[in-house]
Amino acid sequence: MAPVAGRRLCWTLSLNLVAFGAHLCACGCFVYLPPLLRRAEFSEQARAAVLGLGPLLCVLGVPLVGSWSDACTSRLGRRRPFLLGIGALLALSLAGVAYGESLRNVMGANAHRAILATSTVLLDFASQALLNPCQALVCDLVPDVDFGFAVYSFALSLGGVLGYLLSGLDWTNTALGQAGQERAVFLLLLSVFTACLALNLLVAGEKPAARTDEYVVLSQANDHDVLVERPMDRLLVVGACDANGGLCLTPDVPVRKKSQESPGRHPNGLVQHLRKTHWHKMSTKDVVRTALSAALLFVCNAFCNVFITFPSWLASCLRLGVLTSVPGPLRTLFVFQLLAWMAVMSHYVYFTDFTGEVLFHGRPEQTASPADRLLYDRGVRAGSWGLLVHCVASSVYSLCFQWRLTARLGQRVGLYTAMGSFALALPGLLLFTNVGALLTLSAITGLASAALDSIPYVLACFYCANKQDYFEGAKHQPGVGQCLAVLDTAEYLAQVLLSMFMGYTIYATGTVASYVCVSTFCAVAACYACSRVACPPRTKNVGLYP
Repeated sequence: MAPVAGRRLCWTLSLNLVAFGAHLCACGCFVYLPPLLRRAEFSEQARAAVLGLGPLLCVLGVPLVGSWSDACTSRLGRRRPFLLGIGALLALSLAGVAYGESLRNVMGANAHRAILATSTVLLDFASQALLNPCQALVCDLVPDVDFGFAVYSFALSLGGVLGYLLSGLDWTNTALGQAGQERAVFLLLLSVFTACLALNLLVAGEKPAARTDEYVVLSQANDHDVLVERPMDRLLVVGACDANGGLCLTPDVPVRKKSQESPGRHPNGLVQHLRKTHWHKMSTKDVVRTALSAALLFVCNAFCNVFITFPSWLASCLRLGVLTSVPGPLRTLFVFQLLAWMAVMSHYVYFTDFTGEVLFHGRPEQTASPADRLLYDRGVRAGSWGLLVHCVASSVYSLCFQWRLTARLGQRVGLYTAMGSFALALPGLLLFTNVGALLTLSAITGLASAALDSIPYVLACFYCANKQDYFEGAKHQPGVGQCLAVLDTAEYLAQVLLSMFMGYTIYATGTVASYVCVSTFCAVAACYACSRVACPPRTKNVGLYP
């Protein structure tokens, strides 16, 4: 049994190598990116805008990634094309930051600032957007989803540990660090991530999704949807050509009414791919005409998407139509995830500042005395060690204890344990000021990170596997990628909300210790929301899929 369990663990870890690499890059890079932006003479407002654009792009883009991956019919599978594309974007942004300084002398300071800002935004977006196809891959391929997401959480925590370690080591005395500490770290992260991406793509043996239809729905203006049959392969058609549902048709295109087909064959609103064309049987004239028709149809649909479909979608978002169309159990899980991540994210962002200013009584301002600045630096280093212990505890708990706890007692107990311990540990930071207590409490807070990186995604996968029970009567029944994207959006939205009001809260109270109160309140609210989350019976906790 031990060799079998070891092989299962190694295989599941290999499926999560991209998650490990993405979190490694995020933790390693964002130690250096704020100082690099300051060195490039970005103002405080500009730095805040650059660092805030990434989560905002994730809020808008990750749901699209989840939806497109659910409908993808690539030969590589549904998830691997997105792993490859977003991974290439992350690698490009790492290279842009690493070599941006060298371009200053060639292209000028303005070009260097533009490259640095663009690379920072893309790095922030890609390192977080990559996690959605990783989560969907675990849900697709791992039979025991509880164990799969426990290993996924372990991979994230391990990436954080190694990311902080790599960024904390001095590379200037090595051959890699001859061009500077920052370039050495970014090139090292680029090498590790590229290797992880390649291995992950090789190990993940996805099968291409079957195409269920050879027609495409072009209009939904009335009850009789019009289906257009075309001799083209992989032509993607979305939407209609005018607001009234008119069609952009070219000559000699056969049109069929949906009512003429068997019921249920063409589901409304789904983008379908067209059947393959026997190009060798077509004359040159037919090939040219088909290509021109395809180009015209593509232009028409692009025009419709930009000026009709996208504004309508944006208007529905502003009316919260997207949120209200989410099934009730998934919406409740989203609320829990939002509150819990607001608690954890505020701890991540302000913990080192808290240890330097409150626990060690230091001051970071230039007007402060050298002794006060030294105390602040000592506190920041102690806080960094606390975050490292936090990541280590999270990785050990997720791999060794959490999936066993949820298998025996259920997912709700796992969520209560994580967020309850987090809510109890944070006030202890105000009561116990020695370093030993600081590290102990930091380890306890790691349980929350382990749970949030795994248990909600397990529940989302269970909802998708049992749609007849959890999505019954819902207007929209999302796929696995979309469900996971909804939960990912909660994490990104938590970052956006914190950036909007936490700065004002700290300014109004005059102390960074106020973050402890905000974080504790959000954790308690998350515990209450957990009582409303729909969880499977205990008999179904082990092996959610047969």
